[in-house]
Amino acid sequence: WWSTELQRDRKITAKDFEKDYRYDVEHAWGQKGHRRGAFAYSCETLLSWPSRTSSVQEHGCPFRELSSTELASDLASWGVAWDSVGEILAPALNGQARVACANFFRLTHPKFQGKFQSSSLHPNQFFRLSRGHFEALASKSKDGPAGAQGKSL
Repeated sequence: WWSTELQRDRKITAKDFEKDYRYDVEHAWGQKGHRRGAFAYSCETLLSWPSRTSSVQEHGCPFRELSSTELASDLASWGVAWDSVGEILAPALNGQARVACANFFRLTHPKFQGKFQSSSLHPNQFFRLSRGHFEALASKSKDGPAGAQGKSL
């Protein structure tokens, strides 16, 4: 995945990835070096950095860093309905990245049964909540209506 993702930048070839990036990715995932995964920066840290100065920098919060065109396009590819994109774009363009993030989570997790607080959220926590949500939905759909799996009717 990382190789494919980094090669979206036309300047990076498969050979470049192997030479310049593979070890760093494996190290960050705890497969090389000290064998402990790297920690992601918090939203607070990401939002405290200066805004990216060129389009070749690919770090930071998408709700702060992307232009309205880029963000709208990405939101659509991430499954946000076109008629809901404005609920994320408006706060993002007004410098309210955390509100945009909360709206994104709400719109992409409509049956979420938990508390989502964007003010204290960490990217890893966002991932865990999202994954837990979709795993719970998959589990419910496997069990069938009212958990009737394995019971005779």
